[in-house]
Amino acid sequence: AVLARATIPTVLVAMTPGAVLLPFAANATAIVHTFLAGQETGHAIADVLLGRENPSGKLPVTIPLSEEQTVLPCQPVEGVHISSAAGLWTQGGGGGYGVHYDCDYTESLHVGYLGLHDEPVGFPFGHGLSYTSFGYEWAEEPPAAFPPGAGGRLELAVRVSAEEGPASGGREVVQLYLSFPEGSGEPRRQLKGFVKTESLAPGEGVAVALQLTCRDLSIWSVEETAWVAVPGAFLVEVGSSSRDLRLEATFTLAATGCSSTAPTAPTGTTEGGVADPEE
Repeated sequence: AVLARATIPTVLVAMTPGAVLLPFAANATAIVHTFLAGQETGHAIADVLLGRENPSGKLPVTIPLSEEQTVLPCQPVEGVHISSAAGLWTQGGGGGYGVHYDCDYTESLHVGYLGLHDEPVGFPFGHGLSYTSFGYEWAEEPPAAFPPGAGGRLELAVRVSAEEGPASGGREVVQLYLSFPEGSGEPRRQLKGFVKTESLAPGEGVAVALQLTCRDLSIWSVEETAWVAVPGAFLVEVGSSSRDLRLEATFTLAATGCSSTAPTAPTGTTEGGVADPEE
């Protein structure tokens, strides 16, 4: 109600433990979402709002438009109780240690953003604005095929440039999404890697290396009780969020192109070294 009556630019600060509905988002000029940031939350928010710090965080969840876009709560089962802390079930009316809940995971592999690609959402997975705008381009032509051999890795070189923003610079989180060949049964556009750049002032750029290993191209086989690589044509998309994709390329994996038991490599690096996902 306060936002709806606002006659001046208004910033909404949201502090929540996870994804929430934000039906009033359209009435806000901007939204700062901190989740649960700890004892220095106040100072951190002030630094961002006053421009002393350039935000560079990205959403680890989707902000939905409705409750139907979330996993429904577990439902209590009538007449079933836990009889002790050991977890023994008892049938009947009362006297139980606790209520038994039934949880139906009908979304299967399409968990979270993977099941919402074709639906409008409040804010998509991986979204996050900055005071700096960034441009993307391939630093090198993407490979057309996955390198053969047990230790094969496919490397993608992306150049990220700061276009507009404060002279103090800003940082971008480059995200790599992968879609498996048709018929694999896998959800499309899966996050397979990301890397945060160093601080870039307007006009500056940096080369970012993203890698895919054989394990990234594999799915679990119940019959073989092992990860098995899927041959065929893969689609790679690189961008600033799961719905702000700037680059794309395709490559093929031969039927005997790699072994999913090969050692895995860092999912993203810059010229300065391995990225820290927690930064």
